[in-house]
Amino acid sequence: MAAKDLAAGICEIYQAPLNNIKDELKELISKQNQIYIDIAGEKFVFENNEILEVQNMMGKAKIYREKLNTISKQMNSIHQRTKSLKKRALNIQAVKEKEVASKA
Repeated sequence: MAAKDLAAGICEIYQAPLNNIKDELKELISKQNQIYIDIAGEKFVFENNEILEVQNMMGKAKIYREKLNTISKQMNSIHQRTKSLKKRALNIQAVKEKEVASKA
């Protein structure tokens, strides 16, 4: 009987602090869950922003590639024209030299 009384006394002594600790733990867990939810939401926002940034960069890359292709085509065209003009200039020079040689 003394053991039961002793156990009941110990339970009475520690019951109130244990209940307080239990309530505080519930509150901490609740706050922790709220923080977790907030962090997950922020992570989602950051991921969406990063996705948008990547999409914008891909769009810019496409535009710049098109510009680069246009410039490359223009450079090839200019190169072909200058090559043709040089050839024509050499032909004209050869004709002029033949005319000068035939007159002399």
